[in-house]
Amino acid sequence: MFFVAPSLLAADMSRLPQEVKSLCDAGADFLHIDVMDGQFVPNPTDFTPDCVAEIKKHATVPLDVHLMVQDPMPLIDDYVQAGADNITIHVESQGDIYKTLEHIHHNKCHAGLSLKPNTATEKILPYLSLLNRVLVMTVEPGKGGQSFMPNQITKIKQLKELKTAGRGFQIEVDGGINLETAVLARVAGADILVSGTYVLSAPDRARAMRLLRGDL
Repeated sequence: MFFVAPSLLAADMSRLPQEVKSLCDAGADFLHIDVMDGQFVPNPTDFTPDCVAEIKKHATVPLDVHLMVQDPMPLIDDYVQAGADNITIHVESQGDIYKTLEHIHHNKCHAGLSLKPNTATEKILPYLSLLNRVLVMTVEPGKGGQSFMPNQITKIKQLKELKTAGRGFQIEVDGGINLETAVLARVAGADILVSGTYVLSAPDRARAMRLLRGDL
């Protein structure tokens, strides 16, 4: 089974409640929320804890919060309280990765770890026991609308091999996901496809998500 997590990075922020309802009604499995501090990656976003709490009021699916920040630990409690169901941090971020992942679990929230395109799969190995998800960035993080990087398929396949060895995490793929690249990601081993521009610009969002899953 494949899941689709529309990225609110591509949403119309001036009508965010309506966008959230539209995506949930169209069959989204999760809503993906990119939190950028403008330091770890360029182009800060406005997805503050208060904004996420407002999204939570209108969402009928779990919230998948992706922290692209220098030091995620000080933010965990606020985003848990705001309603995050999964919090993914970057293996390249500062601070104690292990303790941060433990703290996410302590708050009864799912935890994920993300890899930038130039980061080797091996970097996640010390943390596998704490991971519900591994997020493969198939673009350089920092802005939406970029093209899918085909060389990241190898990383997805490597993670699938780890799963085959009995590791219990889902593989999430984010960046340039459209009808063609979704097929590549699914075949390589992806479980969750994050898509912003493709889904949110589609005239029929429900159909777009079914196509990404391979249901049509």
